[in-house]
This record gives sequence, structure tokens and C-alpha cells, in this order.
Amino acid sequence: MDALVAEARAVFKEENCTSTRVDARVGPSGKIETRVDCDKKGEPGIRKLHERSKLDGQPAFLPALDFESASDVEAFKKAYTDYFGSAEIQTFSYGFEGDHSLQIGGLQVTNTLGEPCLARTSIRWDEPSTLFPMFCDDKDFPQDATITFNLDEYDAADIAAAVSGVRNNPNLNQSAMISIDFYQKGNELFWEAGTTDTGDMMKYSDQLSGYVPQKA
Repeated sequence: MDALVAEARAVFKEENCTSTRVDARVGPSGKIETRVDCDKKGEPGIRKLHERSKLDGQPAFLPALDFESASDVEAFKKAYTDYFGSAEIQTFSYGFEGDHSLQIGGLQVTNTLGEPCLARTSIRWDEPSTLFPMFCDDKDFPQDATITFNLDEYDAADIAAAVSGVRNNPNLNQSAMISIDFYQKGNELFWEAGTTDTGDMMKYSDQLSGYVPQKA
């Protein structure tokens, strides 16, 4: 508690806030996650200070992510593993220009009522963020939630290549692209790109999905 109070006071002074809030909770890995909010007079809403987020006292800040970059995909993989305590993941979806979101379906966990639920979180990839807080989804609980894949079994460069291949494909109407989803299909990691262009769906269906090779 003393550490949280000290952090709140430091943020209040350094960020010139009119009020601050430090939120601490236990994450899915058992690590303590802390987040800091700052309210400034004259500014709309409460500003989340992602750069001050921590897991067990260690920085847990993610810069803006370019999923066409292998190093940024690797940074996401590390942040996910640190937060969830495992590289196992159910699905993640990278939103294109109209969305800019990264939707993550993590592990099946148990909520406070002892019921199964799916740990989910969502961030914007075009701005700094953290992967927490997560929420536990027990209403939209997929039947295949126990089907996961291990991020460590796939090279970040191959995941980035799948995203780059879609985003830079001259055959596809880029303004109609929605997202690219990654999930386990059979024994392989499958990716599938969504579009609102029905012409692309018909002519280039083979270019809207594929597999990420597993590490040798």
C-alpha cells in the first residue's frame, strides 16, 4: 500500500495532475499489475499513463506496435507471456486502418464464481498501451476456447510476413480490409483476413487466408 501511495504522489507532482489514481490487482499470471490515471484541469477525460504501468514492479509498457515488423511482434509475444504467465493463446485479431485494434482471446480461466470464462483484452496498436486490465468473458464463451496455440512455436517474422502480405497485396482493396485473425486450425496456426469487398472474396479467396509455419 505504501508503494501505491508513493506512486500516486509522484505522478501527482511530476504530471501536474489535479487528481491521480493508482489501481492494483492480481493478473492471470499471479503477478501484481498496477495502472496509473491522471486527471488534469482543462483536459477532457482521464489520461491513462501507460508508460507507468508495471507488473510486479517491472515496467509493462508497450509502445505503438507495427505488426509488419518482426521486432514489434516479438515485443507483443513477450508482453503477452509476461502478463498471462504462458505463451498459450486462443486467438488474436489485428484490425486494419479503420479499426487499429488488437483483440486478444487469452486462456480459459475461472471467474470469482468458479465458472469458466475466457480472458480477453483489447488495445490500440497505433498508440502506447498495456495488455491489462483484462476482462473475463463468460457470455460469449466459444466452445473451442480450450483450443490454443503456443506463440513460442511460431517465428515473429512469419507472423509479421502474414500481416505484411495482406496489407501490401495490390490485388486487394485495402480500404475494405477489416482485420486478420490468427487461430489454431487442426494442428497448424491459421490466419484469415476479413474484407467487405465481395469481389475480392470471390476472386482472391486464396490470398485472404493461409498458414503460419511452425518453427523447425
